[in-house]
Amino acid sequence: MSDYEENEFEATPPAKLAEDLERLYPMPHVPSQVDQTIRSAALRHLRRSRRSRMYIGWSLAGAALAAILVIVPMLHRTDSRRAQAPPDITKALAIAHRLRSGATLETDDINRDGVVDQRDVDAIAMTVVRLKPEVTQ
Repeated sequence: MSDYEENEFEATPPAKLAEDLERLYPMPHVPSQVDQTIRSAALRHLRRSRRSRMYIGWSLAGAALAAILVIVPMLHRTDSRRAQAPPDITKALAIAHRLRSGATLETDDINRDGVVDQRDVDAIAMTVVRLKPEVTQ
């Protein structure tokens, strides 16, 4: 077994391999000024990329907050007419009684014409009591 096979799994190369590689590919001398220039350019690049990641992160957070501020109120908005239970004949009777007494509610305007009248009572009655065409013939 040679030196290369014994140290096959070590992180550092065997001494003979290191010497051979050093001889084949000698380490160039880099002046300290060039080394410092490369190091400072790399640091500037890292700071810039860190800053841009921070801006992207804050931008995404702001967009998410804006979306939440727009969407959540839309989801929680309850239209009183839509929040009501489906109409039944008792609702038509209740609106008819309030119509006769003159104490109608804003939600009693079923057909949304701006006036609570007999047409609203009829609209509920027509939706509740639907007869199939073949029954009426």
